[in-house]
Amino acid sequence: MLRPTFFTAGFVFTLIAHACFAAEPTLSQLDYSGSPLAVEVLDRGLYAAGTDPAKLAALEQRILAGLRASDTTFAARQVLCQRLGWVLGLSPEKLTAADLKPLPVMLADERDSDLARLALEPAPGAVIDTLFLKALHQTTARTRIALIDSIARRQIVAAVPALAKLLADNDPATAAAAARALGLITDYSAAAVLLAVPEPSPAAVAAAKLALAPRLAAGSALAVLADLRGRAADPVHRIAALRLLLQLDPSIATTLEVLEGNDTAAKQVALESIYASRAPQIIPALAAKLSTWDAFTQAAVIAAMARRGDAAATSAVLKASAHEDAKVRMTALEALGFLPGTIETMTALTKIAAGNATAESKTAKASLARLNGPALNAAILSGAERGETILRVVFIEQIALRGLNEGLPLLLKLRSDSDVTVRAAAVSALGELAPPADNKIVLDWAITATDANEQARALRALVNITLR
Repeated sequence: MLRPTFFTAGFVFTLIAHACFAAEPTLSQLDYSGSPLAVEVLDRGLYAAGTDPAKLAALEQRILAGLRASDTTFAARQVLCQRLGWVLGLSPEKLTAADLKPLPVMLADERDSDLARLALEPAPGAVIDTLFLKALHQTTARTRIALIDSIARRQIVAAVPALAKLLADNDPATAAAAARALGLITDYSAAAVLLAVPEPSPAAVAAAKLALAPRLAAGSALAVLADLRGRAADPVHRIAALRLLLQLDPSIATTLEVLEGNDTAAKQVALESIYASRAPQIIPALAAKLSTWDAFTQAAVIAAMARRGDAAATSAVLKASAHEDAKVRMTALEALGFLPGTIETMTALTKIAAGNATAESKTAKASLARLNGPALNAAILSGAERGETILRVVFIEQIALRGLNEGLPLLLKLRSDSDVTVRAAAVSALGELAPPADNKIVLDWAITATDANEQARALRALVNITLR
């Protein structure tokens, strides 16, 4: 009779590890089109090891042995290096360069350097940093550029002197990689190397300064960005510096300076910055200068101020709604619908909306429907009840557009108004708001109407209420 067998977790790991490396000959001969079974066995061994230091150390040595074997294929070595990077990243064991053979040699080899980087880049420690520094001095061209990239990711401060020398390398790609790495290493020594290069600097150095600037103290950052904005060789870097400057500078001076100039690209950046600007009193400052700028700038600033919805912009935008330039007028009319509403704004929009069916009157009507502010609804109801006919019609339309159910009694009362235009507008508004209970009233309205337009509107309102 067979007895049940019980296995400890350690015994299970040992079985998996042995199975993994029993399959090692298969793994060592792996190619990119072969079966992944050997890789799966290796991964199961890694999973079983978890974070156990002893198990990780055993796997580490077995993987390194696989890398040292002369018959291991390139594909197998890639798999082993990828897994070794994970193991070294978890293992607390203090290793020496000798323990890591053959990785130091691979790191400086043109063919194997990328494989070694897979294994070493995730691993912490000064020993690994030293390997990268040594390999940096032994390599050239693409291999050296790749090592510089790893050095930047590992934040190897000790590499700063070597990177500083490479800024002047004859190979532009190497010099650019060194500049990029110096911009990413978060240490003052790296920043000092970059900031010592005067503008106009090589494009890679300017880009690195841009990456560095947000990490500098406020005063230093603004000085660097101002220098780049004024003297960088590439217009792209000048614009990028301006964008960062506007984000970091809490004053309005730079924005106003750019808006007063003629650089269209810079203006676009300044306009984009208005919405998120931290500059205090930016809207009052823009509103005060608005009328001094050309029509294009005025229209763009009005649109930008509208996005912030600041009441400080209302007066200037309202004034711009009567501007001689059509684009400025249209932009201002649309913007008023997004700014806090006042009786003055409502009155101005109503007068424009009451005009002929132009684009401006339609825009004014739409903004009026969006307008929010104290006492506006009461003013609309009052304006619908009495006043100049053409304005009353606009107010009656607004009762429907704004969904003012409190205006229903007034709309029903207007059936007896002496002005047929007012009656027609009122019954149309009922078609948008009235409940089914008012169907009979609207039907009677349609039957008794003597004006053809009023009757047609009443019938259309009846259909709308019925469908609703």
